[in-house]
Amino acid sequence: MGLFRLQVLFGILCLAFAGSIAEARKPKLARLATVSLAPPCSDQSLIGKRVDPESVSLLQTWHDGRWKDPEEGISSPVRQSARVILIHLWAPWCDPCKTELPMLAQLRDRLSRRYGTSIQFLFIADQTSPQAMADFVRAQQARANSELLRASDGPSETPPDPKVLALARLFGVGEQYYDPRGMVWKSVAGRCKDPKLPVTLAITSDLVVRNAAVGPIVDQLSFLRPLEDYLGIY
Repeated sequence: MGLFRLQVLFGILCLAFAGSIAEARKPKLARLATVSLAPPCSDQSLIGKRVDPESVSLLQTWHDGRWKDPEEGISSPVRQSARVILIHLWAPWCDPCKTELPMLAQLRDRLSRRYGTSIQFLFIADQTSPQAMADFVRAQQARANSELLRASDGPSETPPDPKVLALARLFGVGEQYYDPRGMVWKSVAGRCKDPKLPVTLAITSDLVVRNAAVGPIVDQLSFLRPLEDYLGIY
């Protein structure tokens, strides 16, 4: 009889111990569930958010063939005269980004000619390494030089690719930036997951997001329409 009681007591202790372990693991499991269930950001969820000015001031700049930190004499990239700023987040490994980037470079050329310094583009490399970005920039510049050389070498039936030239101008004017810690995205995303690049944020001079596109922009005119009151695009 004594042995039976000992066996019952031992069983109760084992159950209690197992229960305490399960209880102790609950917070950790809850945290894991919270992380895994973090919602993806949508276009609408970003509208109205404000980009942290410090995150923009910490961007590295492509200057004289290398990335420079802001403390090396490169001022904040946002111009005081800019009423509208289009922030484009992308990466050289992202195929949709590489498809969209030349079209946005052409859009930049058109709007800059029309609105001058009232509009500004910030092309920000995100989720990548500085070396990968440097290699990509140099490759695009070499490609543009090759296009220009081919066009100038006597009569040619095919003129230089305008998308290639627009992309080269983009990298040549110093509007290409690198965000090593992804701070610009984090300042507007809150608890959303990391974005599926590309992402474009249309912000005004107060750094408030007026429109956003998570993924490639489907219709450029529709994307720019909320900025009409600030820029008079139409």
